[in-house]
Amino acid sequence: MVTAAPEDRQPPRLWLVFFGPTETAWGLLLRPGFGHVSAAAWFADQRRWVHVAPALGGLVVEVWRSEEFDVRYAQLLVGSTAALRFRAVERRKGMPAAAFCVGTIKALLGVRCRATTPWGLYRALGRLGAEPVDLPGSEDGERIRRWKSWRRGRAAGGDRARVRDAVRGAAPAAGGAAGGG
Repeated sequence: MVTAAPEDRQPPRLWLVFFGPTETAWGLLLRPGFGHVSAAAWFADQRRWVHVAPALGGLVVEVWRSEEFDVRYAQLLVGSTAALRFRAVERRKGMPAAAFCVGTIKALLGVRCRATTPWGLYRALGRLGAEPVDLPGSEDGERIRRWKSWRRGRAAGGDRARVRDAVRGAAPAAGGAAGGG
């Protein structure tokens, strides 16, 4: 492994960390809206955005040109319950023992903490100085309340498309009028 001399080191990279829901079975055990975590950062030397999303089948790494990333960034914001701005640190020397989304993002950010869930990581990053990113519909915790409502509707076997559209603030899908179903 080649390491840069201290005077050649770049400042730690600023990452955008996105927290959102999951469709996996264990999502029911996690805090509503905090079932998955991913991160994105700008690599100026390559003039590219890199989005890292741990997945069940492996690690998804997307590389985007600046003008292309605008649409992806909007998708990430709309699909997120919360987002944080965090400058990576150099406290970690290796990968965490657990290979899941939280462990992968902790390693990416260089964070050492006890978090094992996305909600735990969200809280830990907040304690380490992460700044919140404004999300559409995030006024006064409204987005979190909507995710809780979505989870209740999902658990009750409600019309998932209608509830999901309501959570995202979109118009109801065709045939999914409010009160129907």
